[in-house]
Amino acid sequence: MRVHMHRHRSNSFACEICQNHLSSKEALEKHHKTAVHLHDYICDICHKKLKSKHMLRAHINSHLKRKFKCPKCPNVYKSKQSLNEHLLSKHKGIRKYECFICKKTYGHRSNLTRHQKVHSGSSFSAGANPKV
Repeated sequence: MRVHMHRHRSNSFACEICQNHLSSKEALEKHHKTAVHLHDYICDICHKKLKSKHMLRAHINSHLKRKFKCPKCPNVYKSKQSLNEHLLSKHKGIRKYECFICKKTYGHRSNLTRHQKVHSGSSFSAGANPKV
């Protein structure tokens, strides 16, 4: 079966945006013309295609030089928001994301999401609620 599937993969046409494999060039063209990729946002700098305006803005920040320096330590950030999160969590001790299972707190949602894998074996967003 693996050999059979490989034969199909090696003769297939891969979409460079979503990596879907289609059986023919015509199927690939139809795939591109349907609503599947109509809402892609394209980076003007490197032409990478992203799925939302938010993802595009975050991606564009990766091209920018880090220009937001922390006044309390040598760290430098690409965005004012990242600097503010750093100031709150590292210098003021404010950790606004709390695990609803063990009550451990984090300054960044991504750290809470990573931590929650300890409890479930996979990430889940239900516990990524900011503390009020």
